[in-house]
Order: sequence, then structure tokens, then C-alpha cells
Amino acid sequence: MKLVELTLGLTLTPFLLYYFIVPESPRWLISKGRIDEARTVLKKALKMNNLPISRLEQLDHLDNKEPAKNGYVTDLLKYPAMRRNLLCMCFCWFTIALAAIGLSYNTPTFGWNTYLVFSIPPLCVIPITMVMPFFENWAGRKGLLSFTLLFTGFILLTSLAIPKGKFAYNWPVLMFAWVANVALNISWSGAVVFTKDLFPTTHRTMAFGAVAACGRAGSLLAPYVIMLDQFDPILGLIFYSFWVILGGVVSIWIWPETKKTKFPDSLEECEKMAQTKNTWLCCF
Repeated sequence: MKLVELTLGLTLTPFLLYYFIVPESPRWLISKGRIDEARTVLKKALKMNNLPISRLEQLDHLDNKEPAKNGYVTDLLKYPAMRRNLLCMCFCWFTIALAAIGLSYNTPTFGWNTYLVFSIPPLCVIPITMVMPFFENWAGRKGLLSFTLLFTGFILLTSLAIPKGKFAYNWPVLMFAWVANVALNISWSGAVVFTKDLFPTTHRTMAFGAVAACGRAGSLLAPYVIMLDQFDPILGLIFYSFWVILGGVVSIWIWPETKKTKFPDSLEECEKMAQTKNTWLCCF
């Protein structure tokens, strides 16, 4: 275990260089009144993309803008629509982490090679990750999140319909668990992007930290589900399916769809966006 932790730590060490390479977000700099620094970052971006420097003139009217006050997570709870989005997203992160970590460490092997069982889903996720931006722009953030959660729950429930002992090594159940694992990784990637789109620049990091904390709570609970294997390996899959389906239903109340929309920069702008009509609720 020490060797695994050492390997993971050394693998991630090069990413510390990002601190010196990746520039600060221009939106955040503008919200803090640091217009000159934002102008420098945007100037480099315009040059790299062969765009006219004249676009920086749009920042001239911001020179006298007062910096935003320090924000707190509690600010997000003061606005009803934004509070709804935050709480629903927290619950979705909890269910995704609970099921994803649970399946990653507790997929029933049914006599298969353990290394094979746990290596197939990550290998499938690698190519999917490369095309995730296209999926998100095609299906939308909300569509991708809700569909993958509900799909994962129902695909796990189909494990109940497979007769025990009819198939060698119960391979259909294992296949369903693999598909569910991959779908959960897609929903997790979609939830990351959706969360950042939903909340204003001044509070985006805080909102992301809140939902990530709920995700960690789910991942802490996941190992205890392994004890259900003492009764039946299928019980763990049923447990995960219940929570994932519930998370998919809750995600319907997260609004709006943020595909091709402008990032909100203030709490008021974010609340106005969150109060728009949720067309997904027309059937309720």
C-alpha cells in the first residue's frame, strides 16, 4: 500500500508546475478589481489565438470598478434558487462518489481475475475523457448529468433480473457493473463542469469546495457497503442503484441548462439565471 501511495504522489508531483504556468482567471481578477492583471492575461490569450488586441478595449469601462467583497458559502444559501441548486448538486455529488468509489473497489468478481475486473473500466474511461467536451456541448451539462445517473441506476437494477448460476461466472452482472462504472465516471466529469457553470465567479471556488466535500462524504461511506457481500454480492449493486436513481431524480431540479450560456459574475446575476423556468419539470 505504501508503494501505491508513493507512486500516486510522484505521478501527481509534476502538476505542481501548473502554479507557475497556468495564469490566474481573468474573470476572478476583474471581480477583485485587478483590471491591469486581467488585461495582461487576456492580451497573451489573444496573441496565442491570433485575435485582435483591440478586444481589450471592452475592459476600459471597468477601470474604476470596485473590487468585490470577500464571499462566503453562506452567501449562496441566502438566495432560494441558488440554494436549491447548491443543495441538489451536493446530493448528486454524494451519490456519484458513493457509487463510483463503491464500484471501483467493490465490483463483484464472481471468480474472474481480480486485476482484470478492476482494470477494464478505467481503460474504457480514458478514450471517453478525451471526447467529453463534445458530449457536454452536444447533450448539455444537465442532460449529461441526469441521463447518466438514471441510466446507471437502471442498469444496476437489471442485475436483479439475471438468474443466478445460469451464466458462467455471472458474466452479465459483471458487464452491467462495468457499464455502470464507466457511466458514473462520465456523470462525475459532467458534474464538475456543471458545478462551475452554475455559480458566480466570486463564489465559484467555494461552491465547488462544498459539493466536493459532499462527494468525499459519499466516498467515505462506500467502503462500508462492502459488508453486504457477506449476504449476497448483488446487494451492493442494488444499494448503489437506489442512491444513483435518487440522485438522478434530484438533478432534475438543478436549473438552468448552462450549455452556450454566459458565466454568471455576481450573486444577483446567478440568482436571476437560476429562477428561469425549468422546462424539465413540465411533467410534474
